[in-house]
Amino acid sequence: MIWSTSGAGFELTVLTAVLLGGVALTGGTGSILGVLLGVLFLGGLRNGLTLLNVPMFWQQMAQGVALVAGAALAYVAPRTGR
Repeated sequence: MIWSTSGAGFELTVLTAVLLGGVALTGGTGSILGVLLGVLFLGGLRNGLTLLNVPMFWQQMAQGVALVAGAALAYVAPRTGR
Protein backbone atom coordinates (compact mmCIF):
# COMPACT_ATOMS: atom_id res chain seq x y z
CA MET A 1 0.00 0.00 0.00
CA ILE A 2 1.34 3.44 -0.93
CA TRP A 3 0.78 6.27 1.53
CA SER A 4 0.82 9.81 0.24
CA THR A 5 2.94 12.31 2.13
CA SER A 6 2.10 15.36 0.05
CA GLY A 7 1.23 18.21 2.34
CA ALA A 8 2.89 16.63 5.36
CA GLY A 9 4.40 19.27 7.60
CA PHE A 10 2.15 22.11 6.45
CA GLU A 11 -0.06 22.04 9.53
CA LEU A 12 1.68 24.99 11.18
CA THR A 13 1.53 27.01 7.96
CA VAL A 14 -2.19 26.36 7.47
CA LEU A 15 -3.06 27.17 11.07
CA THR A 16 -1.03 30.38 10.94
CA ALA A 17 -2.62 31.49 7.66
CA VAL A 18 -6.11 30.85 8.99
CA LEU A 19 -5.46 32.75 12.23
CA LEU A 20 -3.84 35.67 10.42
CA GLY A 21 -6.84 35.70 8.09
CA GLY A 22 -9.12 36.45 11.00
CA VAL A 23 -10.78 33.08 11.46
CA ALA A 24 -11.47 32.39 15.12
CA LEU A 25 -10.46 28.98 16.44
CA THR A 26 -13.79 28.81 18.24
CA GLY A 27 -15.57 29.12 14.89
CA GLY A 28 -18.29 31.37 13.56
CA THR A 29 -16.23 34.18 12.06
CA GLY A 30 -13.78 34.73 9.23
CA SER A 31 -13.73 35.14 5.49
CA ILE A 32 -12.08 33.57 2.48
CA LEU A 33 -10.52 36.91 1.56
CA GLY A 34 -8.93 37.15 5.00
CA VAL A 35 -7.48 33.66 4.72
CA LEU A 36 -6.17 34.47 1.24
CA LEU A 37 -4.42 37.54 2.66
CA GLY A 38 -2.96 35.40 5.45
CA VAL A 39 -1.64 32.91 2.89
CA LEU A 40 -0.12 35.71 0.82
CA PHE A 41 1.52 37.21 3.90
CA LEU A 42 3.05 33.89 4.91
CA GLY A 43 4.19 33.19 1.37
CA GLY A 44 5.88 36.57 1.19
CA LEU A 45 7.46 36.07 4.60
CA ARG A 46 8.83 32.64 3.73
CA ASN A 47 10.00 33.75 0.28
CA GLY A 48 11.73 36.83 1.66
CA LEU A 49 13.50 34.87 4.37
CA THR A 50 14.58 32.25 1.84
CA LEU A 51 15.99 34.94 -0.47
CA LEU A 52 17.92 36.35 2.48
CA ASN A 53 19.38 32.87 3.12
CA VAL A 54 17.87 32.69 6.59
CA PRO A 55 18.19 29.14 8.04
CA MET A 56 15.02 27.03 8.16
CA PHE A 57 15.02 27.10 11.97
CA TRP A 58 14.68 30.87 12.01
CA GLN A 59 12.05 30.77 9.26
CA GLN A 60 9.98 28.46 11.42
CA MET A 61 10.56 30.74 14.41
CA ALA A 62 9.27 33.71 12.40
CA GLN A 63 6.24 31.68 11.40
CA GLY A 64 5.68 30.74 15.05
CA VAL A 65 5.79 34.42 16.02
CA ALA A 66 3.21 35.13 13.32
CA LEU A 67 1.07 32.30 14.73
CA VAL A 68 1.20 33.72 18.24
CA ALA A 69 0.42 37.21 16.90
CA GLY A 70 -2.55 35.84 14.96
CA ALA A 71 -3.85 33.99 18.01
CA ALA A 72 -3.46 37.12 20.13
CA LEU A 73 -5.34 39.19 17.56
CA ALA A 74 -8.10 36.59 17.37
CA TYR A 75 -8.40 36.78 21.16
CA VAL A 76 -8.20 40.57 21.55
CA ALA A 77 -10.18 41.81 18.51
CA PRO A 78 -13.65 40.57 19.62
CA ARG A 79 -13.14 42.10 23.06
CA THR A 80 -12.31 45.54 21.66
CA GLY A 81 -15.32 45.60 19.34
CA ARG A 82 -13.38 45.34 16.07
